[in-house]
Amino acid sequence: MARWCTLLLFVVIQIINRKIVEANAPIHFDGSLDICYLCDKTCQTDLRSRWGNPRDLSEAEVARGDEDGDGVNLYLQTVTEKLGEALSVVDSNIKTVLRYVFTIDIVINLQWFNGNEVSEWALPMANMGLWGNLTGAFETAQIAGCDIALGIFADSPTFAHSEMDSVSTMFQVCSNLAFGIVKLDANDFFKQVAITAHEVGHILGMYDDGIVGEAFKGTVNLTSAAEPSFSSLLAKLNHDCHGQAGCTHDECACSDPSGRCFMAEDPIGEGLEGNVFPSMYSNCSIANYKMIRKLQTEFPHLYPSHCFQTALVEEL
Repeated sequence: MARWCTLLLFVVIQIINRKIVEANAPIHFDGSLDICYLCDKTCQTDLRSRWGNPRDLSEAEVARGDEDGDGVNLYLQTVTEKLGEALSVVDSNIKTVLRYVFTIDIVINLQWFNGNEVSEWALPMANMGLWGNLTGAFETAQIAGCDIALGIFADSPTFAHSEMDSVSTMFQVCSNLAFGIVKLDANDFFKQVAITAHEVGHILGMYDDGIVGEAFKGTVNLTSAAEPSFSSLLAKLNHDCHGQAGCTHDECACSDPSGRCFMAEDPIGEGLEGNVFPSMYSNCSIANYKMIRKLQTEFPHLYPSHCFQTALVEEL
């Protein structure tokens, strides 16, 4: 009974948030990748505890925060800016914008949104339940002008059930499913950037490094005869995601000092060089991105891009 009462409270808060957003709907900037975050009470407490006092930060970090130095906005703004720096290497026309932070003043249990699932599907199901029709949270995010929405949560049994620290939907930018969940690490900013960049990469259409996605193969096989540029893009994918003679995978795909890039299967796991986290997308990720942008150009009904236009498609 208590679970359903709390869930009802969450929905009511979403309705209030929607009315606030509708009354103050921001202008949507054409071409920008607008990112929103949902931060519950535990998330807010952790971030304000670590990042809330701007006097503890460098002048550059303070300059990137909001006027009152609130740790939540400061942290998420800086994560978004670092993400934008990495994406600008993938596509120099990308501009990332922190569009809105939904602060929910209750402690959210992700198990509310997955029927108390305890299998490996616990986190993916919680992602769909949190953002989907059960709460209307992503609809609210879209009203706010968000292209991508991410829930940021402190450690939860749901992460342990799935043995994952994050989840998102693949190929879903500009759709009604462009959302994900990321575990909060308030004490390690660069780890947070890496895991956030990984899930944003998936939403944009990037597979894990070392993989040429079956979806790409199928689409390319069907269209290459009519559109030769698909064949050249597939050749680039095969080269940068698998390597060729005289070219190691690392040299072709990822030159990050950590030994892996954002779209590594496990970008924050054991085996990182020098205890540092990835800070860049690989050549494999760039090849994946160029393929999805080409598909968005040729098949807009299957791969929408109306929310997120850049000049890159003109070059393909």
